[in-house]
Amino acid sequence: MKFEPETVLLADGQRRPRVAGVQDTASQFIQMAVLFAVRPELLRVGGTVETILALPRSVDVWVYDVLAQETLATAFGPVDTFHLKPRRTSVRSGELAAEIWFAPQLRYLPARIRIEQDAQTWVDLLIARRPELGAP
Repeated sequence: MKFEPETVLLADGQRRPRVAGVQDTASQFIQMAVLFAVRPELLRVGGTVETILALPRSVDVWVYDVLAQETLATAFGPVDTFHLKPRRTSVRSGELAAEIWFAPQLRYLPARIRIEQDAQTWVDLLIARRPELGAP
């Protein structure tokens, strides 16, 4: 994919309008961390968060449900998080979905990301060390 000034060039050569705020699948994690730092009230259990994602074959609005507050056991101690999971009514073949655990005490950076293609194909990433955070 390529982000152009007015369009997003998809992997198959199609162009889609570049909507304000559109993110790729990797940058969404940092964009959401920034959003939560500015608007922490969005992270309430039972709520939803929307983001526009550019994927290899489409540009779509993704809705994430805020499922729960959870404490993760990490190598540097417990980390309180908010668990978000994408709400997908249909999944295209090969499309990846990421559940994300955002940590307010780590400036809302993701402490865990579970990326799933299907029930048999997934990766589960857990933060290994405390990030070096400068002054806010």
